[in-house]
Amino acid sequence: MSESVEPPRAEAPPPLLSSWRNLYVLLLVELGALVALFYALTRWATGSP
Repeated sequence: MSESVEPPRAEAPPPLLSSWRNLYVLLLVELGALVALFYALTRWATGSP
């Protein structure tokens, strides 16, 4: 019996942006912005200059 081997399929593009790389860059930028926001909020809430 010979089984046919299918070639790997190309992944579908992400629903946002044009490539997975761009989506991951966006997520890293968002993460950095959230970290900065929470750092600033913590400094403000503790009364540190």
